[in-house]
Amino acid sequence: HWQLMGKNQQAEKLLLAIVQKTPDMPEAELCKPSGQHHIDLALVRLWEVIGRNGQAEKLLLAMNRKTPEMPEAELCTPSGKYDIDLAKHWQVMGKNEQAEKLLLAMIQKTPELPEVELCKPSGKHDIDLALVGLWEVMGKNEQAEKLLLTMRNRTI
Repeated sequence: HWQLMGKNQQAEKLLLAIVQKTPDMPEAELCKPSGQHHIDLALVRLWEVIGRNGQAEKLLLAMNRKTPEMPEAELCTPSGKYDIDLAKHWQVMGKNEQAEKLLLAMIQKTPELPEVELCKPSGKHDIDLALVGLWEVMGKNEQAEKLLLTMRNRTI
């Protein structure tokens, strides 16, 4: 465990050095996007692995030109860039309702729609599968099953 932690710290130092930052900088500076998209994403994923989800969320939000203080409706508005939208990260953090709202917004749906509409495939396979997984975590197994079956052009 200690050896892995040391490697994670080395990885963090390396990623930060690439974008001229250091681990001892104030969080506000660390969580500003560097402009090097892939380095910022690598840093987000590393922070998720080492349990610094708050920092990862702040960097992802900043990459989306958002802040944690924004109203939920704004936070759950898709950016159009799937790799920086927060649905997966929010699920890791246990913010399942926000993750669901964002995933549904990515396919022009809302949680208030009738189940028959929610369980229609969007045509965006990756988002539909992310919804299935999220619904399973949320205990919405019937919805997850219906969406999977309709994705395969079957009915219950």
